Amino acid sequence: MQEVRQIAYKLSIGDLNSGQLSLDNDRFNFLEVAGKKIARINLIASVIDKFSSDDPEKQYTNLTIDDGSGQIRIKAFSDSTKMLSEINLGDTICVIGWLRWYNNETYILPEIVKQVDHKWALVRKMELSDRKEGPKDARKMILDLVRQKDDGIGRDELIMATQIPVEQLNNTVNALIEEGEIYEPRPGKLRSTN
Repeated sequence: MQEVRQIAYKLSIGDLNSGQLSLDNDRFNFLEVAGKKIARINLIASVIDKFSSDDPEKQYTNLTIDDGSGQIRIKAFSDSTKMLSEINLGDTICVIGWLRWYNNETYILPEIVKQVDHKWALVRKMELSDRKEGPKDARKMILDLVRQKDDGIGRDELIMATQIPVEQLNNTVNALIEEGEIYEPRPGKLRSTN
């Protein structure tokens, strides 16, 4: 039987920090974020702290990284500390690794860590915000439809009229509500604020 490799989800650290932890007798199972069970991640962030042990018997290195939405630590042990040896404070890195939980802290056990140009952090931020809000044409479509209906429009009607996938539509609608472009006077009915 072939083993299936877990997806390394592209997320913000803020998403990870707000996720729902699933443990099995204090052993990490996954982190639930937006309905997805996350065990492996792909992050781009800046290194804000680094600690390495001097003890050759107990080698470990911790990096604290920050992407503007939150902070998380990367912990490497034994031979895997070599992959963090060239990483310094202020570096922007891409890390792919497994989420782990110990001593009331979620952290990353790294598989791949590489230094990247700091501009990639901006690219990732834009990539994640597009995914959260949906493309600009979906935004415009939803706003136009909501503004056309004086008595409000339901999310189901929006789905039928736009053919936008449900998750994307809900994310875009929630972003528009947060921005104050539309509001929900009663559950399921959306109206324009202007």
